[in-house]
Amino acid sequence: MTAHMALLFIDAVAQGAGLDVCEPDGAAFRTRSNKKYLESPLSKDWPEGMLDKINKL
Repeated sequence: MTAHMALLFIDAVAQGAGLDVCEPDGAAFRTRSNKKYLESPLSKDWPEGMLDKINKL
């Protein structure tokens, strides 16, 4: 099963249970999580460019 098919299945099950499924704002999440990461002491341990590589995924 592909990821897309899995999402369609989950959506169908949720709708069958009377739940609404919404898509999160990925850009807003990435902006906020990157800011939090860069402000944390954890960012000092990662090699330069690592965050950019992760954001490209």
